[in-house]
Amino acid sequence: MANRVTYHHDATRQSNHVSVFGRTLQKSELWISEIHRELHWVDTDTVYRLLRAVLHTVRDQMSADEAAHYAARLPLLLRGTFYECWNPSGRHHRLSDREFVNAVAAKMQSSGGLNFDLERGVMVARNVVALHMAHHERSPPDEFVGERAAATNLPFDLALVCGC
Repeated sequence: MANRVTYHHDATRQSNHVSVFGRTLQKSELWISEIHRELHWVDTDTVYRLLRAVLHTVRDQMSADEAAHYAARLPLLLRGTFYECWNPSGRHHRLSDREFVNAVAAKMQSSGGLNFDLERGVMVARNVVALHMAHHERSPPDEFVGERAAATNLPFDLALVCGC
C-alpha cells in the first residue's frame, strides 16, 4: 500500500491572511471585470483573450529589459499571461495605433473569432491596464517591487502605447 501524504490546514491563519494566489486572482479578475463592464456584450472568456492579446502586443514591442520592468507591475497571474509564448530574441519594433489593433486582431483570430468592435475593445483594455499601472505607480514602493524604476525606464513612445 502506498504511503499517504496528509496536508494540514490552519483555518485560523487563513481567515486573517489572503494568500498571494488569492490576491493575484482578485486583482486579475478586477481587471477583467472592468473591461467586461465597458464591453458588456462580450463574455469574460473573450475579455481575457482580448487582454492577453493586448498584453502580448505590448510585450512584443519591448526589449527583454523593458518587458521585465513592465511585467513587474502586473498582477502575478497576468504576469504569467504576459510571458506566455514569448520569444525574447524576436524582432521588437514600435507599432502605430492601426498596426497595434491589427496585431491584436491577428492574435485574437488565432484563438477564436471576433464578434465585437475590436478597436473599441483594444481602447478599453489599454485604458484599464493604464489605470491600474498608474495606481501601482502611486503605491508604496515596498508593495510592488521595481515599479517606479519600471515606469521611468520605459521609452516615452512606448509609455504612450502602453498607456503608462
